[in-house]
Amino acid sequence: MIQQGDREKELVRIARRIADNVCVWSIRELNPLVVHQRTRRLIFVEVEKGAMKRVFEEFLDQRFRNVYLETDTKWVMSHVGGSDYDVFVRQLVTRAPLEDVKKGIPSLEKIIVDLFEDGFVYGVSRSPDLAHLIRNAFSTYSIDVRTLRTYARRRGNYDHLSKFIEWLAVVPPEVLRDP
Repeated sequence: MIQQGDREKELVRIARRIADNVCVWSIRELNPLVVHQRTRRLIFVEVEKGAMKRVFEEFLDQRFRNVYLETDTKWVMSHVGGSDYDVFVRQLVTRAPLEDVKKGIPSLEKIIVDLFEDGFVYGVSRSPDLAHLIRNAFSTYSIDVRTLRTYARRRGNYDHLSKFIEWLAVVPPEVLRDP
């Protein structure tokens, strides 16, 4: 589902020099699943907490522009804009599900949980856009509910997310319950 462009691949290559666990993706990759298309490229580079500052500094040393160390998301999102792309260095949640660990590509389950938890960061709050995205993700792709459940619990939001998914009626309610 997620395809990395040249810029994302370069960010993975640089971040891997410092961090073992890397996840890189752009919000524009979700355009096929939403009504309101994203024109700006918000790129998220997620690494373990101890590597965030070093990865951020390395991006600056490599002359990447518009790079932000995400410590105060609300401030960043209210003050960032006007460029074709912005790069956010964020903390990667431990044991986050990745589709391709080597390339640092997140799974769709991870993205759904993260969008539900931090939607305002990505510009997709708990709005019709988020509902549309989740509905389309479930109808277009094979979503592993077990992976979704495990990661959402790790993020501490499975109860709310499962109620939201149940409200969307994209899967039978019993599928969302523990086996």
